[in-house]
Amino acid sequence: CVDAYSLMEGNDGEQCDARSAYTQASFKGTQTWVHLPKNRWPESWIKRGFEDPVCPLLYALYGHPETGAYWEQHCEAKLVEQGFQLVENWPSCYWHSRLKLFLIVYGDDFKMAGPKKHLAKGWAVGRKHIQTDELQPFGRFLGCDHIVHVFDHASAPGGKIRAMEYNMQHQIEQTIQVYEELVGQKVKIKEAPTPFLDASKENAITRPCGVGPWLECPWCEGRFPEDSFAKGDGRGDGLPTRLGKPLFNRVPDQHDV
Repeated sequence: CVDAYSLMEGNDGEQCDARSAYTQASFKGTQTWVHLPKNRWPESWIKRGFEDPVCPLLYALYGHPETGAYWEQHCEAKLVEQGFQLVENWPSCYWHSRLKLFLIVYGDDFKMAGPKKHLAKGWAVGRKHIQTDELQPFGRFLGCDHIVHVFDHASAPGGKIRAMEYNMQHQIEQTIQVYEELVGQKVKIKEAPTPFLDASKENAITRPCGVGPWLECPWCEGRFPEDSFAKGDGRGDGLPTRLGKPLFNRVPDQHDV
């Protein structure tokens, strides 16, 4: 959603990373003491002849199983304090109603979209109590390259439309590189122009493998044997089941409370 919103007329998007995110939050768990490596000791400890001192853990430390939650609570509190509102049922998604900005936070990655004229104001309030690196245009986010393209379109405002491409080629290249380093010259990787099968009707990969009655999915036009799906009768208020076991557990919503 944040990507689509950034492509709307008059909008744009930017991203950044929180700087040492977890250690910006206070540690709230069981009182914990930690050892410091000797190269981090203050001079006074060395002069006093300490051998193996320990310190109380005051800030959420990377590697502790609870620190991710403390950072999330800290980040949420600071953003809400500055006018961002949590989007209902969308964790880590925020909306600033006055500035019309949409923000997502994934771990220590921040991504915001909205009117160009309001982005600077949104980052100013969002980063008031959260330290981040420099802002960047949309690019690599969660390992995926986000590439914006501009196309001519007669009916669009200004005659142009923008579209976003998601490119993971670098991940595939890295995987192949590691594989080749492990196996050496024993295996030659064949060129494959695309990892996807040809799903055109001419290729007919959606045809059933066997003979007999079939059902066709109206969305993907895939054809499946008639007995591939469970059948039943009821009032429409039960959970779908397979072999008498629920396919999923229903989570009560606010109307059930």
